[in-house]
Amino acid sequence: MAVKTINDLDLTPPDNFDDLQTWLARNFAILHSIIGAGLIPIWAEENAPLATATFEWAFGNGADTLSGFGVVVHVPTGFQCEVVAMSLSIGAGTATVEINLNGVNQGSAADVTVSAGTSVVNKLTTPLAIVDGDVLNFRTTTAAGGLASNQVCAWLRMFPTAII
Repeated sequence: MAVKTINDLDLTPPDNFDDLQTWLARNFAILHSIIGAGLIPIWAEENAPLATATFEWAFGNGADTLSGFGVVVHVPTGFQCEVVAMSLSIGAGTATVEINLNGVNQGSAADVTVSAGTSVVNKLTTPLAIVDGDVLNFRTTTAAGGLASNQVCAWLRMFPTAII
């Protein structure tokens, strides 16, 4: 039976250390079912027409980020992290953008395609696991007819896996 409210927490303190372990684990599972997992957006932008097969996305001040470089992700002890979706918004034209993780292009396993200058969200079929120290970047795989003002985002879900 799934616990869905804070009223299901056991607030009675345990009598000994062995009971404490069980009490913490049970309440941890309850809190996790109530709070759920957090979503963290990692986004970049390109203020020029997109180009095919390029690392052109900028985090922050506008500098293109080369393969093997990007955002270094911190995953705290006792947590797991995974990319669960990607979103893309382009000024015009069509484009496909993929994740580059630790210098490796992820292809269709972690990409997003948009056309006609629209925005779209792609929920990944299989989440892409991220571990502490992984370097996340974006690579445009195909592009045509674009303008400036392009944004891409990887949506990371971080969730506890153990009592910390």
